[in-house]
Amino acid sequence: MKIKCALFGALFVIGCNAPQLSLSDNTASNVAAIQSHVPTRTDASMAIELMSDEGFTCNIERNAKFTVSKGTSPVGVAGPMDFVWCDKQKGSPVARRWQVILVLDKEDKVKEHSVTTGLVGP
Repeated sequence: MKIKCALFGALFVIGCNAPQLSLSDNTASNVAAIQSHVPTRTDASMAIELMSDEGFTCNIERNAKFTVSKGTSPVGVAGPMDFVWCDKQKGSPVARRWQVILVLDKEDKVKEHSVTTGLVGP
């Protein structure tokens, strides 16, 4: 019985730590997925933890600007403002890259979500 409980416990921990965020090359579905995974009003430190658990590298940017894109075309610059910037690539030699911007309010809580994606490589 102890072996079954230990095995169940190990599987439960593995299941809880498995990535849950599914992103694609579709911007609209990616924004919806990020909004579901990191809801509005999530604290910046928790947002970084949630995104890091999904394989993203994240930084908090203070009083900074970022390029706003539509598809693969830049359409303007937003900021200066505070935001969490997250980046992830998957694949080689051509990789799918996702960049996530989580705009923060004055209390360091997520108020807006932005996702861009594209292919990078040689």
